[in-house]
Amino acid sequence: MADYQKTISFLIPCRNEESNICEIAAGITDLFSGPLAGYNYEIVFADNCSEDSTREKIRSLCTENPRIRAVFNSVNSRYSVANALSHVSGDACVYMACDFQDPIEVVPKLVSEWENGHEVVCAVKTQSDERSSMYHARGVFYHLMRWLTSIEPYSVDYLDQFTGFGLYSHKMVQEYVKVCDANTTLRGFVAEYGYKVGMVSFVQPKRKKGKSKLNLYSLYDLAMLNITSYSKVLIRSSTWVGIGLFIIGALVGIFSLMSWALQIVAIDAVYSLILCLAGLVLGYVGVLGEYVLNINSRISKMNKPLLFEEELINFDDE
Repeated sequence: MADYQKTISFLIPCRNEESNICEIAAGITDLFSGPLAGYNYEIVFADNCSEDSTREKIRSLCTENPRIRAVFNSVNSRYSVANALSHVSGDACVYMACDFQDPIEVVPKLVSEWENGHEVVCAVKTQSDERSSMYHARGVFYHLMRWLTSIEPYSVDYLDQFTGFGLYSHKMVQEYVKVCDANTTLRGFVAEYGYKVGMVSFVQPKRKKGKSKLNLYSLYDLAMLNITSYSKVLIRSSTWVGIGLFIIGALVGIFSLMSWALQIVAIDAVYSLILCLAGLVLGYVGVLGEYVLNINSRISKMNKPLLFEEELINFDDE
């Protein structure tokens, strides 16, 4: 009886990536005639309603190689990854971007750490060739997220500079698919459920071709999704600040009754104080709104599919 060959699945979400599709498929395939020659593989492209020739190129790849599969979504949806994970069948799944900012050469290291017994292997950026302002902005968010979740009563170990690029065991993928709701991210799931995590560091290169589909607003949306899903500190701080301001106001009121000194305070200072307080109130109303939006999105997706699939290619159940 021949030795069992483990299968490594690759999940690659894409939208308008016509310049990268064929090249990334070839790069992954080459791994299995080289450093990963002892494994089988499958590549699953989850296309988010591309408007260029991406789908035509994926169809051609699927025709040439039955190990390359496709999930064509009917809309551009951030639930693409969560939905597509229900279709991967390998012993482990590598999730990576299509733009080569998640380097293919890191994959053998991920597999090696998985074979050492880690259910999840996270690829963590130590440096990036992207714009330094963007890299540092992301770093600020990761540190903020880690701090916010670490001071909870039941803390969550949110990794710095981990975008989701990594390897996930079949067991973890199945558990994620089973409990996943509309706002469960891979990063948050790994942090929340405490899997045995291995880490591989890498330097992130620039996007090879094409343009990024993430803009400032979408990055903000992802940040608030994670913060409102895994931390209560931000919303609870409004209570603490409110109590603090009440105490300060009470003390100032008492002092003003005992002294006429405060009557000579410049009117500009009073206006500035009122403006600051108004900004603080509006800021906390905005934070409250983000938590409400999070709850609403979860409820609105209950007992509904995350998205509709327009077409499946090279799957047995298509």
